[in-house]
Amino acid sequence: MDVETQSVETLIETVLADIQQKGYSSILPFDIGEVEERMMQFAQANGVR
Repeated sequence: MDVETQSVETLIETVLADIQQKGYSSILPFDIGEVEERMMQFAQANGVR
């Protein structure tokens, strides 16, 4: 599946359909936007990946 050519909405729908049908999704992780600097700092400080 070419992540570059699909909208985020379509990708999310695909992931949800996968989970509903198979119980898991075979779609690789993808970016849906940017994270604020303060949020990245919090995540790093608290071991969130």
